[in-house]
Amino acid sequence: VNIAGIEEASSFSISFMPNYEKVIIHEVSIQRNNSQIDCLESCHFRIHQRERVSKGQHFDSYSILEIHINDVRVGDVISYSYTVSG
Repeated sequence: VNIAGIEEASSFSISFMPNYEKVIIHEVSIQRNNSQIDCLESCHFRIHQRERVSKGQHFDSYSILEIHINDVRVGDVISYSYTVSG
């Protein structure tokens, strides 16, 4: 609803375990002025590898997929859908 919220709303992230999971992005779109804009091909994608210590000092590796949507404006409604399967 305002410029300060655009940066927060224009990015999202998905955590997954790359050893046995995969992420499928189905849709990333913007609704603007009564029209739907497909943004999937123009998004920027970045994967970060992470490790965390679980119980018993065992290390689990996981990844974070960051998605940044370009050209988000005040008043836009962002929609996205994805599946993590494994």
